[in-house]
Amino acid sequence: FLSEYPSSSGSMITIIQDKSKLIDDIGETPSLRVDLVTRGELPTGYNSIVVPFEEHSKVHYEYILTELTAGQPYKVQVSASNDLGFGRPHASHPSELAPPVQKPSVPTSIILQVASRNSLEVFFSKPESNGGDAISLYRIDWDTNQEFDSADGVPIGSYTYIPSNHCEPCSHQISALVQGQNYFVRVYSYNSRGYSFEPGIPTPSFLSPKTAADPPESLTISPHSDTAIDIQFPPSSNDGGAPVKSYKVEWNGMGYIAGLPSPNRDYLSALYSPYNVQSIHVTADD
Repeated sequence: FLSEYPSSSGSMITIIQDKSKLIDDIGETPSLRVDLVTRGELPTGYNSIVVPFEEHSKVHYEYILTELTAGQPYKVQVSASNDLGFGRPHASHPSELAPPVQKPSVPTSIILQVASRNSLEVFFSKPESNGGDAISLYRIDWDTNQEFDSADGVPIGSYTYIPSNHCEPCSHQISALVQGQNYFVRVYSYNSRGYSFEPGIPTPSFLSPKTAADPPESLTISPHSDTAIDIQFPPSSNDGGAPVKSYKVEWNGMGYIAGLPSPNRDYLSALYSPYNVQSIHVTADD
């Protein structure tokens, strides 16, 4: 408190000269000694607020201290002020008190990403408040339903994640999922008082495992004319978890004449030349 740190209570001392001469009992002039103390730093954790005194008829006053750390003991004292400033403070009873340990808040910075064709990965960081106790674990739930009740009222999957000392951010890969199926994910934090009242929801709130589409399993080519080739192929057998929107067809002339640039031949005609072997590739795009 400032009463214990007098060098923090002010930064200026004013001395007013009194012209009247003071004489002590033996006829000597008394002297006044003033020691200037350098302004110091406030005590660690110190806070104060001036509460206006407006209702003079009240016999009891109340003020709530907020934004405290649960489990951290606090000392409190109160002093009254008038025209001469604040008087000596009165300490509280009991002398100190800690806000009770509570459930933690939700995990923060939750991000959901695609990991593979059958897995998703979720990243998250510690909650803003641990409730006054260490976070001992996190619970990760996933479900195809936004209500997380597909398995007789409970999520289809859940995992208990125990964080390491340097887990920032933490991450967990959810595997054995169905490709192309949307999955919702949520994360709870936990301390000795229980799980956070609400789960943390990632961004985005759901994703489906997916990968690039496979190419067609076969590709048949046949002559169409003296300057064209006909290509035929079946649909991709694996769309990668998303509908195939297009196919990319690539070809290249394998002969020296076909690939040799010429000022009299444009680029497109150089891509195909009769009587030269052609190389053709087809890929799918989703």
